[in-house]
Amino acid sequence: MAVDYAVAVPTFIGSVMSTIASSLVLLSYATSSRKRHFRHWLILNLAIADFINALNNSISGLAVLKEGHDVTPGTGCILNAWIGQLSVQAGDFSVLAIALVALWIINQRAIVSAPDANVKKLLYCSSVWIVPVCTSTIGFGLKLYGPVSGNWCWIEPQHLGLRYALGHGWRIAIILTTVGIYVYVFVIIKRRFAGIAFFPHAASNSGQRTVNVSRGPGGVMTIELETTVVVESVAAEHAGTRGIDSSPSTISDRESEGHRPVVMSSKAETATEIIPYTAQRAMPHSYSEIRRIMLLNGYPIIYVILWIPGLLNRLFESLDYSPRWLKILQASTQYVGLANAITYSYNEGAKWRFRAWRAGLQRLYD
Repeated sequence: MAVDYAVAVPTFIGSVMSTIASSLVLLSYATSSRKRHFRHWLILNLAIADFINALNNSISGLAVLKEGHDVTPGTGCILNAWIGQLSVQAGDFSVLAIALVALWIINQRAIVSAPDANVKKLLYCSSVWIVPVCTSTIGFGLKLYGPVSGNWCWIEPQHLGLRYALGHGWRIAIILTTVGIYVYVFVIIKRRFAGIAFFPHAASNSGQRTVNVSRGPGGVMTIELETTVVVESVAAEHAGTRGIDSSPSTISDRESEGHRPVVMSSKAETATEIIPYTAQRAMPHSYSEIRRIMLLNGYPIIYVILWIPGLLNRLFESLDYSPRWLKILQASTQYVGLANAITYSYNEGAKWRFRAWRAGLQRLYD
């Protein structure tokens, strides 16, 4: 069948952009000397799956555009389908793994990091690939693979039940699970940490503009308030938290004797006028941990949004009717790798590191 360029071109562009973006994420991991936390291993796992899938579809997409017709059945098509099934489903389970780790962290009695042992990290990340290896190999053994709409090969439309058993059924279950986890995590964070602003530009009804937190020698935590702040005590909602008077406390950073940073010991056992006890326990460690959890939720959200057109298109294909506009929208699935790379860059502060790097170059040549 002659190629439909309205479908093939945006799909190919998405594949290429995702290949480049995910390769940059992998490059940043390879060149960075920073100690990696557990979340980085999970994101690395996702980036590997994104890169394999995007590169695989870029190759088949280039062949489609070059030859002017859909992918030809044969060994290349089968290999493309096997790699595609493996990598796409590995991406599915990587997103689920990220959501489960966020859920695990938020359900701890205290905010703690995920396991640090490299063996545990490796086992957890490797488990993501178990189901994809099985389903892709089953598809190969049953000779289910052939050309499908898009720039790639996969399980042919006549095998509708196996499409859902090996692919879409898992994906729909993962989407529903991640959405449920996201809602649960959001509600829990909202309840437990309502008094802490996790995003620097978030609106606040307390009049707070900037709070700079730093830890000095001897474990002393310094909190510098730039404007007048009204801090309301947060009700103790989880075990181990003491009751606190709920009346608001007002703090002014401009006193008659001049600007004074407020200093308190990190070992303080009772509530102070600085911040409520719940927030005091949470900062600064919980601040960064919970903020990371909120940002990690960006991966499943983007994943769900970009996969909806693809799932709908395959559903309509099973009914022997798929509108052209839906086939065009299916190209959104090829931008998942790009979206994940952008999310990673934002989460890890790539913009600020780039600005610092550029400023360093300017000073070098001035």
